[in-house]
Amino acid sequence: MKILFDVSPLGMHGRLATGGIFRVIEEITKESVANAELDSAFTAIASIWMSTGTSGYFRRKAPTLKRRFDPSWHMTFIPPIITDTLRKHIFEWDLAGRPLSVTSWLARCAWFLMRRAARQQVPSGPFDVLHSLCDPLPPRSLVDCRARVITIYDVIPLIHPEFFPETTVPIFRSTLASIDPSRDWVVCNSQSTKRDLMKVIAIDERRIEVIPLAADDRFHDRSTPDAIASVRRRYHLPACRYLLSLSTLEPRKNLAFLIRCFARLAATPAFSDIDLVLAGPKGWLTDELFATFASDGRIQSRVHFPGFIEDDDLAAVYAGALAFVYPSLYEGFGLPPLEAMKCGTPVITSGTSSLPEVVGDAAILIDPRNEDDLCAALNTIATDPVRRLQLSRDAAHRAAGFTWQKTMQRHADFYRRILSTDDVPGPANQGSP
Repeated sequence: MKILFDVSPLGMHGRLATGGIFRVIEEITKESVANAELDSAFTAIASIWMSTGTSGYFRRKAPTLKRRFDPSWHMTFIPPIITDTLRKHIFEWDLAGRPLSVTSWLARCAWFLMRRAARQQVPSGPFDVLHSLCDPLPPRSLVDCRARVITIYDVIPLIHPEFFPETTVPIFRSTLASIDPSRDWVVCNSQSTKRDLMKVIAIDERRIEVIPLAADDRFHDRSTPDAIASVRRRYHLPACRYLLSLSTLEPRKNLAFLIRCFARLAATPAFSDIDLVLAGPKGWLTDELFATFASDGRIQSRVHFPGFIEDDDLAAVYAGALAFVYPSLYEGFGLPPLEAMKCGTPVITSGTSSLPEVVGDAAILIDPRNEDDLCAALNTIATDPVRRLQLSRDAAHRAAGFTWQKTMQRHADFYRRILSTDDVPGPANQGSP
């Protein structure tokens, strides 16, 4: 089967961009090539910005796959080093809060002129399936394919717009608007997301396939004491035992609630040698989080914000934790709890949305709006080593059932089912596998 994947989000590769969706797309890219049933090609249709960024990703991080990538957008006679340099200047200027800068102004002017000269030319088909792994599906006439598929990770911006900046909802609506419910197909990563999607667009549930995600092989339960000690030093983690939460710092992750619960327990004997680590980059709408942190002077030296954790250090950070605590108010899947479980770390998480599908009975489930519930779970972790050990064993066993090979094979099975249906036209290439 000839599959064209739109992997545009890989164009945002960089220190602050490798979040959950980025890692999912990265793994699917690798596994699709390894799957013998698929003849995979990659493109970046979303924009010239994403296209040039994705070209850079394949050159630097996946050179063996570069021949399979066609950027969709082309800047004639402009070498990659020029576009890479301009993107770097503009990206760093944006991260810095867009300060006044002559260099950045010149870079933006140059980019504007180059962008006007760019032309879009998508890879020549025909393909059996076009699969957008995040961005809106392009106009149907743009890509010669038999069927179109899009992955929807969640519809939270429509269900809980209060968790997001105002600009997020229109962007998300444009993604859903690109789906033709009578002709296109959808992959969701949980039954919860499938149910939510069917509430916001009128689509036959038979056109939606639920395919769980996985935690990649960098997450394991073999971190050595030296590796754990090394990440403690690198990220200034506490020398004592610590509870860990890891996510972008934003309202949906419910971290102010977690701080309040920790504050209730911090003075008790069981928590005298336990600190709280809230890892991850700063996101949006964080006023409540930092106001809660600042409101209690007793815990300010015991709540730590190490910021972004490099991918290669995550396993040791997870493994060093007494438990991983993830009281999220809503998720489309929930990769961090699965990653922690694969590292053998006991998990406390919310019994809402998709999270019970991920952790099963291998974690402590709590009501993310009930402080007594979370406090009781934290107290169990702090005082019951037998329960901690059992949770650790159960977590590793549960996580072992989620692999990217299984995820990719389920994609291949879905493509085969789609192409066998009566409403999909005949083969794009009789010689394709």
